[in-house]
Amino acid sequence: MGSNDNHLSYNKKELMKAMLQKKGIQIPESANTTGPSNKNTAVASYAQRRFWFLYEMEPEGYSYNINSSFIINGDLNVEAFKRSFDKIIDRHQTLRTTFYIEDGTLYQKINNHAGDYFRVKALDNNTDDQNSFYKNVAITESQKPFNIYEGPLLNVTIYEACTKEHLVCITLHHIIADGWSIGIISRELSALYENEVTKSAGPINDLDYQFIDYCEEQNINEKNGKLEESKKYWVSQLFDANSILDLPYDKPRMSVQSSNGKVMDFIIESEMLSKIMGLSIESKTSLFMVLYTAYCILIFRETSQEDFTIGIPVAGRDDVRFENLIGPFLNTNVFRNKISHNDSFIQLLDRIRQQTLSSLQHQNMPFEKLVEEINPVRSTSYNPLFQTMFTLQNSSMPELKLNEAKMTMLPIDSNYSQFDLSMTLWNEGEGMKGTIEYCSDIFWPQTIERMKTEYLNILMNITSNPEIIISKIPLITEDMKNKILFEWNRNASREQNFKNVINMFKRQVENVPEAIAVLTENDKIQYVDLDMHSDYLSLILHDLQTETSEPVGICADGSVFMACAILAILKAGGVYVPIDPNSPDERIKHIIKDCSIKLLIMQEKYSDRFKSSGLSSIVLEHIDFSKSRKTNKKSEIDGSSPACIIYTSGSTGIPKGTILSHQNLANLIISFIQSYSPDVNDRILPVTSVASSSFVGEILPILCSGGCVVLCDKHDFLDLEKLSNILIKYKITILSTVPSVLRYINALNYSYPDLRLILGGGETLYPEDINNLFNKNIMIVNGYGATEGTICATFHIVEKNDMGCDSALPIGKPILNNRIYILDNHMNLLGPGCAGNIYTSGVGTCLGYINNTELTDASFSEDIFVPGCERMYKTGDRGYWRENGEVQFIGRKDDQFKIRGYRVERGEIEKAILKCPDIKECVVSVEQHGRHNTGIVAYVASKNDAQITKKQLFVFMRRHIPDYMIPAEIYFIDKIPYLMNGKINYELLKRSCNESKSNIREEAHNKTEDQIINIWKGVLKRDEIGLDDNFFDIGGHSLLIIDVQKRINKIFQNNVSVIDLFQYPTVRYLALFIKNGVSDNFGNEINERAKKMRGVITSSKNIKGY
Repeated sequence: MGSNDNHLSYNKKELMKAMLQKKGIQIPESANTTGPSNKNTAVASYAQRRFWFLYEMEPEGYSYNINSSFIINGDLNVEAFKRSFDKIIDRHQTLRTTFYIEDGTLYQKINNHAGDYFRVKALDNNTDDQNSFYKNVAITESQKPFNIYEGPLLNVTIYEACTKEHLVCITLHHIIADGWSIGIISRELSALYENEVTKSAGPINDLDYQFIDYCEEQNINEKNGKLEESKKYWVSQLFDANSILDLPYDKPRMSVQSSNGKVMDFIIESEMLSKIMGLSIESKTSLFMVLYTAYCILIFRETSQEDFTIGIPVAGRDDVRFENLIGPFLNTNVFRNKISHNDSFIQLLDRIRQQTLSSLQHQNMPFEKLVEEINPVRSTSYNPLFQTMFTLQNSSMPELKLNEAKMTMLPIDSNYSQFDLSMTLWNEGEGMKGTIEYCSDIFWPQTIERMKTEYLNILMNITSNPEIIISKIPLITEDMKNKILFEWNRNASREQNFKNVINMFKRQVENVPEAIAVLTENDKIQYVDLDMHSDYLSLILHDLQTETSEPVGICADGSVFMACAILAILKAGGVYVPIDPNSPDERIKHIIKDCSIKLLIMQEKYSDRFKSSGLSSIVLEHIDFSKSRKTNKKSEIDGSSPACIIYTSGSTGIPKGTILSHQNLANLIISFIQSYSPDVNDRILPVTSVASSSFVGEILPILCSGGCVVLCDKHDFLDLEKLSNILIKYKITILSTVPSVLRYINALNYSYPDLRLILGGGETLYPEDINNLFNKNIMIVNGYGATEGTICATFHIVEKNDMGCDSALPIGKPILNNRIYILDNHMNLLGPGCAGNIYTSGVGTCLGYINNTELTDASFSEDIFVPGCERMYKTGDRGYWRENGEVQFIGRKDDQFKIRGYRVERGEIEKAILKCPDIKECVVSVEQHGRHNTGIVAYVASKNDAQITKKQLFVFMRRHIPDYMIPAEIYFIDKIPYLMNGKINYELLKRSCNESKSNIREEAHNKTEDQIINIWKGVLKRDEIGLDDNFFDIGGHSLLIIDVQKRINKIFQNNVSVIDLFQYPTVRYLALFIKNGVSDNFGNEINERAKKMRGVITSSKNIKGY
């Protein structure tokens, strides 16, 4: 049987070789330069070194155990079974291998015996569910850890349930075997057992080679440079690849990659398989190519990434000498997939066909060597180069036959996953079976269920229409489409009598004339007086304005004056434009010019700033409000008329003005009132800039419901303890602020007897940010929106079951008369769990940007799902639908980001920095360190003769941009690195930053640092190492770090793990970690210090810009 298998395999290889040579692709001849080895030691193979490293990461783990378990019904001769397995171990040296380290190199040693690997145990089954009982026993066996240094590295356990029934569990460590090896064991065990029980001598071929010969040859090939061509091929394919896959994770990725996993099964029916095979024949491809292309489409549609990598396992047995050997021959190739949304399936299939064929001649390049050559940024949280794998098993596992006994395989869920996501397919019967193995610590089962359905749907579409454009393949059913459009977006108004803000405010003047409308530390005003004062100011405006709908600027602090000015401009039919008094002069000048402001309302203390502006002005303190009189005039302003223009950061570096209509504001107010029922007993404290859209969205709903707006000096918000006291002092019932402020208030854990409602938004909100506040029976709302959608687009009222979650809170469902769509990059609706672009639509959609038709057209478009109605706005954010019809926010898609609730465009910051005459290049980035620590970082290259310092550049920036836009850290570098496609190479940018810092190498301060530096010098073979050098940036890799670990633990008598070395990769922080002991608290302290070093704001005193 063995010789026939070899002959068939050889013919297949020759056929493939001839086909490739016909296409001009040469397959190198087998390096048959060595004969069988008589050695009993050898350097471990690349694959073995990888498994050794993984073993050292988790010595007590079982993630890389291979298990085969089966139930035997009938007679089983246990002694014959044992003798048969002994012979297999005698035949295959790798089954009696152990490992040792010498001079930092891993060696394998062939022992004379395997050790105590075989056990027979009695099995007492008292349960009714026999199959589950057997599975639990098998799982226990599969999870027993091995010691690779002492052995044995296989376990065979036979459980005797009764005379005629046995459970057999065979477990091997991956460092000595692969999945193919299990088939070899099954085949040889069948033949040897047959020989034992029948006393015959059936044919079983001798082995001329052993796995150690393969290892020797691999090492010789590397020394002789025979891997150079393959190395060049793979490096050229992958050197600038995006190896991080943005899958729709349901849970936050942990700092150390989890191997906890689950498996979901599925079937490709025979009818569908027949169509797939027909397509492969018609397209002159293979079954693998069609199925793999469909998987690429799935990943493309799930991530919207047009450049990503997938791991492809290859057997590594293309040399017939090694085909029937047990050993870890399995290798992994990394396929880079570049996909365009305009590709048809058949076009993509053809490219993958070419890629597959060209990679065949380079398939034996060891994955471990490839990682070493590419040297990707290392992380303990994800696999290097790829995070998903696709496998097609071309042949089924040989069946184990034990004479006349009946054998039943016992598939078990190993409860682990080597990668984030893996799909495996194999033929079974007339169809195919498949599994999706996934990390259960980052995916929910329903997400994998959806992916499974989408994959089958893709197969159905491509077989029925191979010319289909891949971006147009529908991934959701018609029922789900209708659910999204008509159920999750069903939110018609119950009240639409008021078409503008002024009439809504007037109604409250009639209802509660003597109630306090605005309250400050030194002033207050009743509704009736606020109405009269604003009426009087509106008459003054009428006399000064030449036409209605004219923009009028307001430059004032949060005060009674500010509220009066806003209402007066609206009553006069004007458009109010808030100007933050703390903004730099250049920003204020741009706003005035962009809006063509001719008239400015201001407080007296700001009048000097506008003396040379040439504007007409009204100084609020100079108005004699004693002349105010009550009027009953109703506003006739149309709802579609502009009400205000709010300026936000612009992507070109220039702030852009968003025009909100009276109808926009009225809808927001009605939604607020219907959702939270504010009344005369409520007091709201807006913790935001007076020039922000949030300020508008907080004061107007309260003034239109009879409540009181409490305004404080913005500097009071910088002291969070003082802010908490303000909540108590002024009996605040409604607080509106960003999560970064809520986090500190929550930590103070004061009692707020009057506070009933907290409105959060502008940043991601987590349960732990509000746990203390939630326990005080305060309603907490997580809101989401943008100025272009009139501040609030969705809201989620936090419930008790939210507090038990580890992930970010959802942003909820659309507010009144608004709609939310999650679309892919090709405007297809996406269903639950699938990440895409967030679009808002409905009454809240603004009128556009003032004097910027191009940007308006780019950001707003007709609502394609409700034709002839409102427009929809592309927010630039990403999110996905939850199963309950709520939206989960993921983050910004483009160069916009939010810092402490402020939306910032990196372009505006870069433009400001480049105005400095000493700077020639600049890149701004936002960097996340943990959940709550987000900081702006600027990488700048100064001109050759420039002598500018960080301090000087900070001072310069403060004159040109608001303080919340100023980077927390600046790094000076020689030049900005770019990828071949012209885009900035952010990965290399950060590396060059680390290198530039390490050029000025700081010497050791103490003995611990000095000892670590000497260890690194010895391992890395370097003469100079600085305290802040990153181990992986100066030549370190996963194999060397094991050597570092052993030396450190020997010198310091400590128990530093490999994971610790990944988390503290500089001498400075590793020394602190060792010196202070291995503790979570100290780890947190070091993380905090690292965050501060990177310029991340971690102190409440640094919160600015509210």
